[in-house]
Amino acid sequence: MIDCDQLKHINDQFGHKAGDELIQVTARLIKKALRKVDILARYGGDEFMVLATETNANAAESLAERIRAIIADTPFLWGVTSIKTTVSIGICYFSDAKEDVDELVQYADAAMYQSKLQGRDRVSVYRLDRCN
Repeated sequence: MIDCDQLKHINDQFGHKAGDELIQVTARLIKKALRKVDILARYGGDEFMVLATETNANAAESLAERIRAIIADTPFLWGVTSIKTTVSIGICYFSDAKEDVDELVQYADAAMYQSKLQGRDRVSVYRLDRCN
């Protein structure tokens, strides 16, 4: 689960058109980091979900960090204004075929909120009923 950290600020300062553009730019940047087998979807207002298929735990964490870094290193341009943007990312692993998809989304969401609580612009992983 990926959440744009600055959307409310950009909407408030530059207007909703700028916020819409930030969402589109963020989607394009995420897609650059993905492989052909990965699936990207917009999940909510400023949230995205990535299903990283054929990926082990280490590769999933590397992918999430690559996405985070690409966005942090690419300023959002609005007119003549350059704005540093970041994302908070939460990941969880599908380790048991009996796990419920809704639970997996809930775990990824919990990890993403942990990233926000720890200061944003980071990746948190949901493991063993806790985020770290």
